[in-house]
Amino acid sequence: MIDGEPERSITEDECLRAKNRALRFLAARAHSVQEIEQKLRRYYDELTVKAVADDLCELGLLCDAAYAEERARQLAARGKSPADIQNRLRAAGVSGEVAARAVAALDIDAVAVACAVIDKHYLAALQNGEEQKVKAALARRGFKHGDIAEAVCRAREDTP
Repeated sequence: MIDGEPERSITEDECLRAKNRALRFLAARAHSVQEIEQKLRRYYDELTVKAVADDLCELGLLCDAAYAEERARQLAARGKSPADIQNRLRAAGVSGEVAARAVAALDIDAVAVACAVIDKHYLAALQNGEEQKVKAALARRGFKHGDIAEAVCRAREDTP
């Protein structure tokens, strides 16, 4: 309550409109709780946003763990490193613990993924003797030093 103003309550109609909007967002793709709340805040007040998010979570329609599992699979299929996947999930509002579990469940072979990235993007640079550039590029993509060294070694062995 602000200086004598009556406390604002959520109308059933406003809550229903917000819920329908959230369901349209969820029909397009999975979202984290934070993503849905951010999108709803463009149209509704904080009280309505929290009520809708809580309701969708209770109904099982909005779940960070399910979102993290689905999004981690998508990112892994696109050749992202385990660290990059985890960072992207955290940026979407997923807790570190939930993000770590989603990535661990995938059992990603980071060296194989790094090799695929080299083959797709950096093979010419590696063949031109630009090994440090390739290693730096893989590090920026979130690969660990040991995985990078192994991937570069394998790529060198596989190239004629």
